[in-house]
Amino acid sequence: MSAKQSERVIGTLLGSILPEGTVDIRNSYAVPHNESSDQVALDIEYHHNMLLSHQKVNPKEVIVGWYSTGLGVTGGSALIHEFYFSRSFQPYSFDR
Repeated sequence: MSAKQSERVIGTLLGSILPEGTVDIRNSYAVPHNESSDQVALDIEYHHNMLLSHQKVNPKEVIVGWYSTGLGVTGGSALIHEFYFSRSFQPYSFDR
């Protein structure tokens, strides 16, 4: 992939989903990545190691989402969302 260093920051949101459906964000960390107009390459090993490190200290925290800086949604945002949704331990349906 011929991508330059990304201009935005993306990262993982950790916390819990409360019984009434409120997302309680307690922690976060940035995830190194590169992206072009149609591809995103996350450093999955870094993400995995950070998640394991956080869960050693806070074992009840799970992935509740992701964040991004920048000026809006890009084509890569859907790819990032798919990555995080597939790894979410407690997917939440907003149509409860």
